[in-house]
This record gives sequence, C-alpha cells and structure tokens, in this order.
Amino acid sequence: MKKINIGIIGFGTIGSGVVRAINSKRRLLAEKAGVDINIKMICDKDLKTRRSVKVSKKILTRSAGKILYDPEIDIVVELMGGVLPAKDFILEALRQGKNVVTANKALLSEHGYEIFKLTNTLGLSVGFEASVGGGIPIIKSIKEGFIANR
Repeated sequence: MKKINIGIIGFGTIGSGVVRAINSKRRLLAEKAGVDINIKMICDKDLKTRRSVKVSKKILTRSAGKILYDPEIDIVVELMGGVLPAKDFILEALRQGKNVVTANKALLSEHGYEIFKLTNTLGLSVGFEASVGGGIPIIKSIKEGFIANR
C-alpha cells in the first residue's frame, strides 16, 4: 500500500478538524483508496494553545520550512487562512514538487490565476474543494462530470 505523507500548515479550528478527520478515517481511507495517509508534520505559530485533538509533540513545528523542504512530504495542506504568507507557502510547496490542498477562499480569489498557472506548468495539482460550497464536492463534478455539457 502506498503511503502519502502530508504536512499541515495551520493548526487552528479547521486544521484541528482536518487532523481529527484524517486520524479517525485513516483505516477507511486506506481500504477505499488504497493509500495510507500519514500526517508527518504540523506547523502553527502557536503550539501552546490546547487543541481538540491530541498529536505527538514530535510532529509539531513553528517552521513552515520544515514542511516545505522535507523531501518525504508529498502534499502540503494550507489551512492558515489569509493571503500572506499563505500564498508564499503554497507557491514554494509547488516549486518543491508538492501537491497542495487549501481551504483558503481569499487567497484563491486574489491569486488563483498565478497559483493555477504554476500548478499547470509543473504538472501538479491544487485541491480546493474545501474552499467552495462548504466542502460540497462540486469542483470535481464541474471539471470532470460536466465537461461534455454546453
């Protein structure tokens, strides 16, 4: 079974929820998708605040670089919000050959063209379902399901 290492940047309410969901659904995801999703590192500027989910202190860092430049991390999940430094982190993740997932509406609204242009140039992907329609999987339907419709 293929193992996918992810690095999460942003460990607030949304980041904690994503960690909880991945941890609780890890076995199911492995069975259905045939991949083992492993949270390798979590970055946040505040590591002292208690979270609603427990993680090993070994995977916590204040340095986004530890995620962006770790060759073992396959996917960077940006959940910090705001435009900067989120934009810089996403662009650097792509330049490092990592696919990206984000829920950042403001960033995609302001800089989506630049991000998706780089994504296409590098042959990578940016998943952004979580930034649209409360996470309802409409983007995939539009991109793949309605492609032949006028």
